[in-house]
Amino acid sequence: MCRPSYLRASRRNVNLPFRLAVTSNAEESTSKPSLETTSVDAVSEKPVRPAEPIAPKDEYRVPGKIQLTADELAEQKAALDKYTLELRKRQIEIERESSRLFGWVPFAETLNGRFAMFFLAVGVLTEYWTGYTMPQQVELMLRTLGFF
Repeated sequence: MCRPSYLRASRRNVNLPFRLAVTSNAEESTSKPSLETTSVDAVSEKPVRPAEPIAPKDEYRVPGKIQLTADELAEQKAALDKYTLELRKRQIEIERESSRLFGWVPFAETLNGRFAMFFLAVGVLTEYWTGYTMPQQVELMLRTLGFF
C-alpha cells in the first residue's frame, strides 16, 4: 500500500525544540512515541541536536514582564489620563446630544422624513383619483382656505 506524500516521513531535519524518540527495540516500538529533548531523527536514525531556545527580541517584549522605569511609568500614566479625559468629553457630548428635544436632532429628522413620505404618497394617490396634479392640488387647497 502506497502512502500519500504528505504522510511520508521527511528526510529534512526540522529544527524544533523537541523530536519524537525512535527506539530500535521491538518491544518498545509498539508503545507510543514520547517527546524528548534529545532524540534520533526518524528517517536517518542519526542523533539530533536539540533546538536552542529562541531569545526574546526587544521588539517582542511581553506586557507584564517588562521592567519599566519611573519616567516610562509617568509617561504612560499621563497618556492614559489624557485618553480618559478625551473619552469622558466624548461621553458627555453623546449624552448631551441624546437629551436634546428640539433642533436638528435624529428624532426630528426621522419624523420629518416619515411625514414627507406619507404626504407624497397621499399626493400621488389623490392625483391618480382626481386627475389634479400635485401643484394643482396645492393651489386648490390654498384657494379653498382663502389665501388666494
